[in-house]
Amino acid sequence: MDYIALPRRLFLWSMAVIYMCAFVSLYMQIPGLYGNDGLLPARKQLRTTSDRTLWEHFQASPTLLWLSPKLGLGTHTSVELLCLLGAALSLAATLLEPLRDGLVGQVFLYFQ
Repeated sequence: MDYIALPRRLFLWSMAVIYMCAFVSLYMQIPGLYGNDGLLPARKQLRTTSDRTLWEHFQASPTLLWLSPKLGLGTHTSVELLCLLGAALSLAATLLEPLRDGLVGQVFLYFQ
């Protein structure tokens, strides 16, 4: 199984780099797309109503942005924070091999 290790490591490293580039690219585009004065402001998409619980909001539209009012953050700030968190985790996966090797299935996925 050693002949699988190098291509597997290169593939997972490449995926981490691709995710990092995607999150950084999205972070740069957020103000123009989803910012307060953007083409499609995120705050208009996530209108909270007091008659619905947080769980009902998650069921209707599953996104972590529903937590932003609970954390005291604006929607624009929350979108930027999620992008930065994704970029940081991708960078960590790029630099630290144990984060890339956390796949479920281990040996059984070699045969897929």
